[in-house]
Amino acid sequence: MRTIDQKNGFTLLEMIVVVAIIGVLAAVAIPVYRGYLTRSRASEAYTILQGIRDREEAYFSEYKRYTDNLAHYTPNGCVARNETENWDTDAEINYWIDLGFMPDGPTWYSYRVISPYAGGVFGAGASLPNNIGTSWPANFSRPWFVAEACGDLDNNGIMARFYVSSLNRTVFHLQEDEY
Repeated sequence: MRTIDQKNGFTLLEMIVVVAIIGVLAAVAIPVYRGYLTRSRASEAYTILQGIRDREEAYFSEYKRYTDNLAHYTPNGCVARNETENWDTDAEINYWIDLGFMPDGPTWYSYRVISPYAGGVFGAGASLPNNIGTSWPANFSRPWFVAEACGDLDNNGIMARFYVSSLNRTVFHLQEDEY
């Protein structure tokens, strides 16, 4: 039975302990959440690069060549950004439409295709890109392409770059930044 002297409520010490526990949980949870967001955004690059690769292979099957170089779809190219961008703001979009590739909506990364073609003509002397997860055979002279995704989603000044090529079905992540 309660007496009139007893008071209901929390002491100041109990409140300080609760606030400290919430602070520790927030200090741990916020960086983990940001890392989760960044990794989930990086999954976009894998999906879209596989789509570009599939469309390039279909293009090759139909026309017996890969596309010419396809520039970054955004006017600014590979830059840091905090939001997605639509693909309908650049004149280069028509080349992507010719390839038959368009994402369903805005994207976090900027994409391009590197190839030795110019005006539909294969330039066998074009230099092969290095450090993209593809081991080019010596004296390689057959048609090729490399698709790249790049961006700096966490604005730390380090670009994350992902690649897929005509020789490699696996998306390669260049370890400039951790995703």
